[in-house]
Amino acid sequence: MKKTLLAVMALASLCSYAQQPIEGFENPWTGSPAAPPGWTVVNEAGPAVTWKQSTVDAVDQPAYQGNYAAYLNRETVSSGVTKDWLISPLLYVPSNGIVEFYSRLTLAGDQGSIYKVLISTNPDASNLSSYTALYTATELQINPVQTEYNRIEVALPPALVGTTVHVAFYMEGNNMDRWLIDDVQIRSQCSKPLNLNVNNITINTATLAWTEAGTATMWEVAVVPAGDVPPNQGVIASANPFVVNNLVAGDYKFYVRAICSPANVSEWSGPFSFTTIITENVVSGIVKYDANGDTNCGAGDAVLPGAEILVSIDGTFAYSIYTNANGEYKLYNLPDGVSTLNLQVVGLAGFPAIPVLVEEVEFDAETHELDIAHCLPQPAVVNDLAVSITPISVARPGFDATYKLVVQNKGNTTVEGATVNLTFNDDRMNYLSGDFTSPVVTTNNMVITLGDLTPYSMQTGNIVFSVLQPPVNIGGETLAFTAVLSEEEDDATPDNNTALLNQVIVNSFDPNDITVHEGEKIYQHQAEGYLTYTIRFQNTGTAEAVNVRLENTLDELLDWATFEPIASSHVNTVMRTDDQLEFKFDNINLPDDKANEPGSHGYVTYRIKPKATFGVGNTVFNTAEIYFDFNPAIVTNTAKTTVIEMLGVNENQLAVARLYPNPVQDQLQIAVQQGDLQSVNVYDLNGRLCITSTNATVVNTQALVAGMYFVKVTTTTGTATYKIMRN
Repeated sequence: MKKTLLAVMALASLCSYAQQPIEGFENPWTGSPAAPPGWTVVNEAGPAVTWKQSTVDAVDQPAYQGNYAAYLNRETVSSGVTKDWLISPLLYVPSNGIVEFYSRLTLAGDQGSIYKVLISTNPDASNLSSYTALYTATELQINPVQTEYNRIEVALPPALVGTTVHVAFYMEGNNMDRWLIDDVQIRSQCSKPLNLNVNNITINTATLAWTEAGTATMWEVAVVPAGDVPPNQGVIASANPFVVNNLVAGDYKFYVRAICSPANVSEWSGPFSFTTIITENVVSGIVKYDANGDTNCGAGDAVLPGAEILVSIDGTFAYSIYTNANGEYKLYNLPDGVSTLNLQVVGLAGFPAIPVLVEEVEFDAETHELDIAHCLPQPAVVNDLAVSITPISVARPGFDATYKLVVQNKGNTTVEGATVNLTFNDDRMNYLSGDFTSPVVTTNNMVITLGDLTPYSMQTGNIVFSVLQPPVNIGGETLAFTAVLSEEEDDATPDNNTALLNQVIVNSFDPNDITVHEGEKIYQHQAEGYLTYTIRFQNTGTAEAVNVRLENTLDELLDWATFEPIASSHVNTVMRTDDQLEFKFDNINLPDDKANEPGSHGYVTYRIKPKATFGVGNTVFNTAEIYFDFNPAIVTNTAKTTVIEMLGVNENQLAVARLYPNPVQDQLQIAVQQGDLQSVNVYDLNGRLCITSTNATVVNTQALVAGMYFVKVTTTTGTATYKIMRN
């Protein structure tokens, strides 16, 4: 299901009420008392405090847009109340005119202030007796949430259309709250659409319609799942009715607002709820390959987990589906009658061109389930191991934390005797137990020997640590893990032989969250690799959850085509439509935490590459929605990853040295190629200095635990940073 649905054509979007401020608060305030250009400040009562320009970066004086707002501090007087005026230049009153501004206070609760918006047609702005109040409010009326900006509209009298007026912002009170206003303007009100309606609903499309109450010819439309909060952004529609595409089966609601001009947008109308057509028709598929070369796929042939299949229905591309650990997938909600399915398996190394599987399926009142089998040809030899480490639980000081280690054989040869070196912070946590047989645990390190990994198979196991109590571990600090696979000869993708996890320690427990394994900050070197995400969920209700569904919108800075599911707690179906991911756990029957706490948890882990444009200063955001049966969505936190420069060093540096061997064990050789060596500094992935050396061409690395490091080499001609691996 879509968070915000895009039509087939590329559509620009508007930010909510994005308008160009006209009041001039950004300009220098001059005069006595100081005022913005053309404005007047009058201190009627209370001598010490007047309206002033807000202070940049002051915590209690933020602007709504730009750098400055108009700010009035609180004041105490010995008798009476303070009275302060901020009066605009003469402004033209349009037809259907309103005064619009954004208001913010600074203190919770009601301090007793009174706020007014007044107007005067008198050319003399300082003639206070000529003003008439259009709007009067208490603190809780003007700002229900005091510390957030609230948009205010005040209607202007129709009799004043075509005239010019002064608009005054007035506050009175003793020791009252502070007041900030920003983005003040007079404009014509943009009427919101009426009579929302939806028709021509199919499985994946719907036609939206409404009545235009004004003269707008462009609108903004948002369609969201029924359980989601109202939107603040949608897509632009130049037609009414408007057709939305790429829906999935489920309940939706839609909103629309009129765009009278780029700076004049109406309020949202809606929601209007509707449900796409849902059928019981399901196709179950399995993907195998001819492992023994007999041109058939029999009982002895292997399945292909994690394979992507492009699904087209009656000639129209619908979505991508991914096989689970058993090589299986399901296509849900197929239409009644006869349909032609085009199923293309893609992205598998070593296989020759895989033909499209074309299947004609027919569903009627008696038939709702059909099976499809793929038989792929025998592939060329490919060696490819991959490792990942997933946080099954949060890291809380004084509690145990569980991690899932996953090793995949993504190739088609059997690998014997592979090992994983897992490094961890043993000064922050103690190893307790695990599912792997006889791991060798030493300082900051664990060596795990795996059994035989058959083609396209997976070995997994839990590892449990106790997280030490404060003051050793404090909320907000990071636990760093690195898992490194032993090198395999001719490994097709060695980059996936190393997995990182930077887990932030927390003091509170939220069982429904999303984590980015690489952490909130990565270096440019890492931006070329995958980002790994884990979405965790727990049934904290009062009964078991029959079905669980996760929805996840991928950031536009991610290369959606590189999405790859890695692991999950339960068998599920994974579907991707462009940037929209859906994980369906049908018939999971997840117990509630009161009946079975350990069994009430679940998770999925996937990885995806950023686009080539993802560089220093860019941030990727990721938020998931979790649905338990028919309950509203639980929205997770937002995981974010920003690319930073390492220690301020420009990555486009001269090749001042050559480092070898890499990977390294005990000694790292520095072969200077430009200038004379001055220093060598070795940093871990969190930027901590591990080794420092001056003009030594051999660096002793015995003290480093296994993992990835950055080496900063400085010579008389420049500085360069290199990435090395310590085995």
